[in-house]
Amino acid sequence: MAPYCETGSAEIHEVVVSEDAHSRDAHMEVFRLRRDAYRYMGGDLYDALTRSVVEGALRVHVSCGWKWLLRLTFGRKDFGKGELISLLKTAGLTDDDLRPFQTANPDDIFYFLYYGKRFDVLRRLCRSAKRRSEELPETGAAKVEFHLVVPENSRIIASSI
Repeated sequence: MAPYCETGSAEIHEVVVSEDAHSRDAHMEVFRLRRDAYRYMGGDLYDALTRSVVEGALRVHVSCGWKWLLRLTFGRKDFGKGELISLLKTAGLTDDDLRPFQTANPDDIFYFLYYGKRFDVLRRLCRSAKRRSEELPETGAAKVEFHLVVPENSRIIASSI
């Protein structure tokens, strides 16, 4: 039997908001929180994050893919290519690293980082999303952790922890 994290009360103070079933399963495999702590939110993760805090969560894990990580980092669904390039430079990439991606799809940049084993950059992006989310007035004093899941094998590849 696998160990589970118990909060000690009937309320759940630590929850996981997942983009999809794959993200939820990836988180469950590593962290093994109580099953009822997992919230599958196929729609808007921002709303799910803030709703979890309003419902009493003190710590929220966000388990998501590349696009949702970027959306939550920027605080909106759409963002410009220049903003993404600037964020990636802040995370440690150089102009030479980014030159091939000036006109590329953001997904191409993810696979460059993933297959290029640039997990340091991916971790910095998770920490950037964490900072941005914890600064929102809607999240109050709740701690937010981000876990980036690769879609091909449903594994967490980077985290803000």
